[in-house]
Amino acid sequence: MCICGVHAGSPNQVVRYARQGVRCFSTEAASLLQVKARLLEEDLTRPPAGN
Repeated sequence: MCICGVHAGSPNQVVRYARQGVRCFSTEAASLLQVKARLLEEDLTRPPAGN
């Protein structure tokens, strides 16, 4: 997955970007289901764990 040329292939990185306001992502087909599942299970309205 690339966002503005920055590699964001892991689901955790995608969650970090989503918390920063990014709402459109592009990913290769092999990663799509894993990224989608991670985003669906994450409550983006709550502060990240550890904060």
